[in-house]
Amino acid sequence: MKLEIKNLRKRVKIGCTTEERAFPQAVSFDIALILDARRSVETDDISDTLDYMKVVEKIDILCESGEWKLFEKLCYDVGTEILAISEKATEVTVRFTKFIVSESNGVTFELTVFPDGTYQ
Repeated sequence: MKLEIKNLRKRVKIGCTTEERAFPQAVSFDIALILDARRSVETDDISDTLDYMKVVEKIDILCESGEWKLFEKLCYDVGTEILAISEKATEVTVRFTKFIVSESNGVTFELTVFPDGTYQ
């Protein structure tokens, strides 16, 4: 089963320089979760799946409290935090877009994280 959150817009302190991280910048996340939530189809009970609002709340907290130099580290941190919400998530792909290059629709990085901390 797959759960996706598309174009979740946030503001994050991210950038290689101190000046770039001085103010939160507009970014977006696309989150794709692979779930073992088969029981939810039969029970219609949220406790048998992963509540997507908990994912959004976790990203909110992370974006408000941290700062990062690299996309790679931010995506890994977001992925591991999401996986910690529920054992029902068997992998999460975080696609991050930063709207920094005016001649483009953004610069994007994507990372898949697994419950054991490995990634690809």
